[in-house]
Amino acid sequence: MGIGALVTAVIGLIMRIWDWLNGYPKKKLLDKRLALEVESRQHQLNGDLDGLRRVRAELQEVDRKLATGDY
Repeated sequence: MGIGALVTAVIGLIMRIWDWLNGYPKKKLLDKRLALEVESRQHQLNGDLDGLRRVRAELQEVDRKLATGDY
């Protein structure tokens, strides 16, 4: 029984680490999206159309990656 419990514990640990690794890139992309939204608002308030277009293009790229799961 001791070996079976050990194997179960190791498999559980591996699964938790795998889930964490799979979620990290998505979280990083979501954080980038939030930062770009703040930057977009700032460009909009300043009236900087070139900066606004650049940031919105980056936002669209991030949204595309999130929609397709391409982290």
